[in-house]
Amino acid sequence: MTNLEIVANEVVTNNLLTEEQVEEMLIKFGSLPYKTYQEWKYSGYQVKKGSKAIIKTKLWKKVKEKKEKEDEEQTSKFILVSASLFGVDQVEKIA
Repeated sequence: MTNLEIVANEVVTNNLLTEEQVEEMLIKFGSLPYKTYQEWKYSGYQVKKGSKAIIKTKLWKKVKEKKEKEDEEQTSKFILVSASLFGVDQVEKIA
């Protein structure tokens, strides 16, 4: 399951949007209006002070594995980490 699928499932489970609304947003925009703090920051938004996460879930994060030998290639793997998601009404555009 991808992070987008996890978020979509959580949004429907928490009755924030219907399955039809989720499908429509994914077709039109390719994303949902629920992101982590860091994702909002990369998008040019700041989570408003005092905002509490709407959804707490686990998402996949890519991490680099430690090299055992110097001549080995750096490898990556994915692990599940706790994530807090904020909605579009909880953010403001960074000036």
